Amino acid sequence: MPGVSKSLITGSGSFLPTDNGLAHAISVLSETWICSAWMVLRQAEDAWIVSHVEDRHYGLEEGDTIEVSPERPFPLEEGVVSDRYHDMVLTFKRGDGELRIEPVRGHVVHRIIMQDGLTYGAVVGLSSEPLNASVSRSLPMISLLSELIMSTHSVCADFVEATRRHRQAETDACADALTTLLNRRGWQRQVSLELSRQRRHMRNIFIIMIDVDNFKTLNDTKGHAYGDLVLQKLAHCLKANVRESDVVARLGGDEFAILVCDTDNDGVTTMIKGLDAGLKKQGIECSFGRAELGEDDTWESGLQIADQDMYACKFSKKSVSPVI
Repeated sequence: MPGVSKSLITGSGSFLPTDNGLAHAISVLSETWICSAWMVLRQAEDAWIVSHVEDRHYGLEEGDTIEVSPERPFPLEEGVVSDRYHDMVLTFKRGDGELRIEPVRGHVVHRIIMQDGLTYGAVVGLSSEPLNASVSRSLPMISLLSELIMSTHSVCADFVEATRRHRQAETDACADALTTLLNRRGWQRQVSLELSRQRRHMRNIFIIMIDVDNFKTLNDTKGHAYGDLVLQKLAHCLKANVRESDVVARLGGDEFAILVCDTDNDGVTTMIKGLDAGLKKQGIECSFGRAELGEDDTWESGLQIADQDMYACKFSKKSVSPVI
């Protein structure tokens, strides 16, 4: 195939399913068929956006746009148009300004149609001089490159969507549906990272446990929907009264935990008093426990100590009522 890059045919070059692959295809077009500019235009609702470009003449950049209207949804005729008197002006937008492209005495357009039948965009060549006949004879190759661009985009889109779904699944798996806090799995992951980070900086680490007093009685007398409301209010109060660096989770049932770093016992006491006061304003009575993690302690051992301290607090109370 005369004039076609050997790397494209032999595989010695790379055509990766990334933006580099699109850039490579445009580079092949620019090297093989001389135009003032080759680009991929991506279709948006009311504009065509330059996503990749090699420009020798007009000064186009990625991100420039051609605005369209219902009367003229695309400013260029599809195929190869070359005429000595084919002078026209294209107006590209860049930020708050305009970039007028003139003259255009020839252009090549091949639309990129995705597998679902929708238009992704177009491969476009613009020329300030009439195009020679070789461009018309090479339309099949331009079409092939467009297909490669389409395949590249499809793989990219599939990869991005798969990555998004994976991340969403990971997020869902680590979140408590009722309160939107971390669940036990999310707590384990986040706390493991925080412990490693905080110990590198020799900072104090505490775990606070929170448990709603008489929660089973509340559920039995007022119903589970009411119990869920109490848990949601508790979670909201915790999120509103801790620091951004603190890790808050619902471990299960009516048990909540907070990892607090870079503070001391007095700081933890102040935090617990603030949380207790805020919850009591909501009519929610809770018991609190704490544990300071030593150098050899794990989050599991710290949680066990905080849990024991919390139950000691609970049993020391003579009368509690979670009524709101």
